[in-house]
Amino acid sequence: SILEEVVAKANQIDANAYTAESYAVLTAAVNNANAVLADENAMQEEVNSAYSELVTAFLNLRLIPN
Repeated sequence: SILEEVVAKANQIDANAYTAESYAVLTAAVNNANAVLADENAMQEEVNSAYSELVTAFLNLRLIPN
């Protein structure tokens, strides 16, 4: 359920506020997390990995400078 919450927050982010490179990494992490969430047979290790990847991508987002 924590992974679902982080995915929901990531989906609310405005892509126009961040660099394309950092947002692309976040998008890939969200897609991976959605795949893990859709897999009913996903192991806890896969969930943990998707969560870590998504949080790291979230933290590495870079704002576009003014």
